[in-house]
Amino acid sequence: VWGNRAALERCFTTALESGFDVGVLMIDYPDVAGCDPTGWDTSVDGFIAAHKATGCPAVVASTLPELLPEPVRARALENGLAPLQGITETVAALGAAAAYPQRRTALLAEGAAALALPGPAAGAGEARLLDEWVSKQALARHGLALPDGRRVSGADAPTAAKEIGFPVVLKAAGPDLAHKTEAGAVALGLDSEAAVATAVEEMTARLERDGRTAESFLVERMVPGALAELIVGVKRDPAFGLALVLGSGGVLVELLRDSATLLLPTDRGAVEAALAGLKVAPLIAGFRGRPKGDLGAVIDAVMAVADYAEANRERLVELDVNPLLVLPEGKGAVAVDALIRLSG
Repeated sequence: VWGNRAALERCFTTALESGFDVGVLMIDYPDVAGCDPTGWDTSVDGFIAAHKATGCPAVVASTLPELLPEPVRARALENGLAPLQGITETVAALGAAAAYPQRRTALLAEGAAALALPGPAAGAGEARLLDEWVSKQALARHGLALPDGRRVSGADAPTAAKEIGFPVVLKAAGPDLAHKTEAGAVALGLDSEAAVATAVEEMTARLERDGRTAESFLVERMVPGALAELIVGVKRDPAFGLALVLGSGGVLVELLRDSATLLLPTDRGAVEAALAGLKVAPLIAGFRGRPKGDLGAVIDAVMAVADYAEANRERLVELDVNPLLVLPEGKGAVAVDALIRLSG
């Protein structure tokens, strides 16, 4: 029936009225200058007519992205068909469309109150960065577990460390110290008051050489025995609003590029499924005889971050908890660093 418009329309109509959820015409236009596209155009026209006659959702797709020309894509859109470029992309798009009603049903069953997507704006005014201490305390009020810690002056850091219990972590806090590791503003495993005092002196001098200032210091108890490190973040997507990002965390987050994204609001089941798809998942599950991680506590931590984001959705621009330390089963999951950026 190639080139026979009437026969093509009958063929496509018979297929689209057979009770399927969607019909896909897979067609590759020749990428050759001067080639007459009439035969291909006739197929697309017949498919468009069949779509209009049956009302069945329809897709025009190519096996490779470059084999569906722009005029064909525009004609498809004008007539209510989805043009998709590449067989991998087509299958992914169909899968997402198929999963959408199931996802919506699950959210409604969980009692999600905000299924409508918010606007992309995050309020008026310039965004401001909350320091680590303020960020952590805000998240703790929504249920995020933190290590025992204090915010003190440099002079009081040794005493605070003794009260908390050694070993401790020392961090400098200031308006230009969002990335403390790169600035040399973190000291780990300090096991005495003298070690803390020395670290304060060295850190202060190093920052002053770089033209930076430590307004205060965070002293926190070291968290031993972590089985894995995660990053839990919230970004504001310009099209969809707030999105929750889960992935492998720590200093290797950009190297590993292991992450999953969930639109907010979300639920525990979706979070658990997203975690299971990460490369780091075997470490949490108990890789090669190692202890299992506290998955329930990890999900609690993620939901605490999501709860904060929902409560501040009009102003939240960005949020990062990195790393979230995954401890053995029954020991919890602890956030050892966090930053929040709010508008207004």
